[in-house]
Amino acid sequence: LVLGTRPIIEEYFTGKLSRLVKDYSLDVGDHVEVMGIKGYVIKQTTLGLIIRSSRNELIYVPYTLVLKNVIRKVPPAEGIEVRIPFKVPKDGLLIDDLRKELNDYMEELGIEEPHVDVAAIEDKYVELIARGTYKDLRTIDDVKYSVLNKAFELSMEFGKRYSGVRSNE
Repeated sequence: LVLGTRPIIEEYFTGKLSRLVKDYSLDVGDHVEVMGIKGYVIKQTTLGLIIRSSRNELIYVPYTLVLKNVIRKVPPAEGIEVRIPFKVPKDGLLIDDLRKELNDYMEELGIEEPHVDVAAIEDKYVELIARGTYKDLRTIDDVKYSVLNKAFELSMEFGKRYSGVRSNE
């Protein structure tokens, strides 16, 4: 019985110890990277941390892994890089206009150093990536959806605007 509970007891006391030592202290809401896993600490249990990744996955990380590995804690002042890939139709759309409008919109949302890059050009679509640094880690998902929504609205608007111009030529 004692041998079977050894890992549970080890995780429990490692968690208690890590909370007492300020150098290892992680709080709910911290953005961390442990063993290549990046995300927000959403819960501290008696045996480990629960992290929500950028793909909205819940990942359980035992305290022993936290103490035995390099942990990168991103302070709110530093922020994290935002990467938002999306595709727009290639026909009738001026990519430069879309990029400029999205850059302005991303600045309004508080994304620092925003830029929209062409990632790939396909037969019917152009793949773009909106990038920048965002500091309010609690609302990053809302900002990503807002940028995607704006990209969709602009592509529809520009598609209508430029298809009418092309048909008049």
